[in-house]
Amino acid sequence: MQIPAAWTLVGLCCLVAVTYSAQLAPLRAAAAAPRPGPPPSTLALELRSIFRQIPRKQIEKLVQAYILNDEEFQGVVRDINSLQAYRLSRQLAAQPEVRQLLQWLSQQLILSGSSLKIFEDLELEIKVINKYPQASQLVNGIRGFELEFFQIYPLELIRSLLEPSATQSSPALAELWRRLVLLGCLPTSA
Repeated sequence: MQIPAAWTLVGLCCLVAVTYSAQLAPLRAAAAAPRPGPPPSTLALELRSIFRQIPRKQIEKLVQAYILNDEEFQGVVRDINSLQAYRLSRQLAAQPEVRQLLQWLSQQLILSGSSLKIFEDLELEIKVINKYPQASQLVNGIRGFELEFFQIYPLELIRSLLEPSATQSSPALAELWRRLVLLGCLPTSA
């Protein structure tokens, strides 16, 4: 039995097509695979690691001692919680530069799987029962509070984690630092 030339040609074409298709399969799979985008942002993780450096319990105890026992400190807290201070904070939040910073920060935190609620971890809980009235002998006004606060707050450590020299591996932290310096929140040099 003779196979017509046309069928031979069709068979040969099918054989070539199947072989060619088998060779191209890995290439097609690679082309169809999702291309890696930019690496996911890790800003939330980086901020949390910085927040862990802050001794919250010690700061809470210090604030509690001063708020319960120091009139000058109580006056500052009253001023911070006044209607005038609230209005000032709303005016500040309405400034275009501040709004841009908050919008950028919110976007970066969303990209890293978080939100601005990450900053709620920094809130202090102050008990208003004075278990230690002898602390009234240890408070020294606003200046005393500042001195004690800076003894326990790791300012240089946090600055070293945020400064551009330390954030070269973290573009998001470097950009946050740059934006804060441009806004005037941080000095340009240590």
